[in-house]
Amino acid sequence: MMIGRIYILIFVLMISCLSFGQVDRSELITFKNKYFVELVQQVIKSKHNCNKNSSNHNWYIESQQDGSYLISINRISNLLHTLGNKQLYTTIINNQIVFFITQKENNFFSKKGYFIDLNNYKDSEYVLFEDFSYWLVAKSKKHDFAIKNEKTFKCND
Repeated sequence: MMIGRIYILIFVLMISCLSFGQVDRSELITFKNKYFVELVQQVIKSKHNCNKNSSNHNWYIESQQDGSYLISINRISNLLHTLGNKQLYTTIINNQIVFFITQKENNFFSKKGYFIDLNNYKDSEYVLFEDFSYWLVAKSKKHDFAIKNEKTFKCND
């Protein structure tokens, strides 16, 4: 009887450890800084997405430790596997779903209280041999944002 309880306890602990830290939903947000949004709207265009007809490729913005923001494309399932202790949020820019990855919550965005279910993407991961364009965006003046660095790849249309 005691051995059975130990097995059940071990099983429950294993399940808890496997699900710990996995993101199964993402909260909808809007960015507060209009200059940031305007710059991101210039970047997130279909001409910059070589996989524009693919539902597996998503735009994302990742907050960097130096205060800059990386804008690129990846598959949501791969983003979920590489989050670590970062938070994942969702917004819509130019009619595109855009994920926002950040280490900490701040007043840069507003939470809207709506959530997107990501369970369909949790258990898959892709090995990619694709090059995705990226843009590094940072504050340039008091309120403005500018592209500090970029690497764009031509599409094979």
